[in-house]
Amino acid sequence: MGLFSNKHANQNVPPAQPTGATTVTTTSSTPAGGGPGFFSKNKHRTNSPPVEPATHNKQVVNPILLQALLRARTAVNEARAEIAALQREAEAEARAAKEKQRVARSYSKAGGKLGRYN
Repeated sequence: MGLFSNKHANQNVPPAQPTGATTVTTTSSTPAGGGPGFFSKNKHRTNSPPVEPATHNKQVVNPILLQALLRARTAVNEARAEIAALQREAEAEARAAKEKQRVARSYSKAGGKLGRYN
């Protein structure tokens, strides 16, 4: 049996007649949907289980999942607050470092003149 062969293809074929005999052919049409194949218009399949209306129509929120979601949101908010505090601290340290550099430059300029005319 080939890949695209129909298992019902040989049902409508009349048996072979001996030579010299008259043959009468009868044809039968396939249904409008094309028969029992995959692309048929008959969509009533008995293989799939029915869908329960409770799971299909409404969404049930599990309290454990809700608590986990709230904990995750709280953790994200705490992490954002910590990041903002670290940024403020880094900016303050950067300002202090710039001030130290300014003071060190002024000492360097003043110290360069020491001992010139000794």
